[in-house]
Amino acid sequence: MNRANAVVWDVGDEIDDITAELKRKGVTFEHYRDMPGITLDGDVHVSGSMRMVWFKDPDGNILHLNNM
Repeated sequence: MNRANAVVWDVGDEIDDITAELKRKGVTFEHYRDMPGITLDGDVHVSGSMRMVWFKDPDGNILHLNNM
């Protein structure tokens, strides 16, 4: 199984709104608690000013949004 990001989208300042909308539509987000220096704010991983979420598509591919 591939454990790398299949696709990464930079969504800028809209990351929280997009994450909330995806969650309302039933998307389940991945939580990676073992990454040093990164905390969770709900479903969003935070490192300094960087905010990131990961989720899987129906085939198990890892999809990643960030605000870089």
